Amino acid sequence: MEKSKRLAFKIWITQYKDFHVLKSGGIRTLIDMPLNSFPSTVSKETLKLKYVISTSSFNRFLGRSGPKNAFNATSLERLLKAGVLGLKSFMCPSGINDFPMTNSSHIKV
Repeated sequence: MEKSKRLAFKIWITQYKDFHVLKSGGIRTLIDMPLNSFPSTVSKETLKLKYVISTSSFNRFLGRSGPKNAFNATSLERLLKAGVLGLKSFMCPSGINDFPMTNSSHIKV
């Protein structure tokens, strides 16, 4: 379900055929990648916004994954408690300003 450009989450979830095909086919779970739609899921607030939009349009469970990067390292626990199912990071530039590269100093062993 990758689109050629990042779209506003509300537009993507309400207007694209692939999403409606999932819905009509009985798919009950969809995982939103943190930077594939705008706003990127980089905070508890953006997570809540995507949850409100998705539940009003989809009426199913929409799982969210969150970022692991230098700018939100302190908010990871809040994101996990708010329902993020996993974390994603890039060891190279992602191309998205609000989703910067992670380096070895950001990763705990």
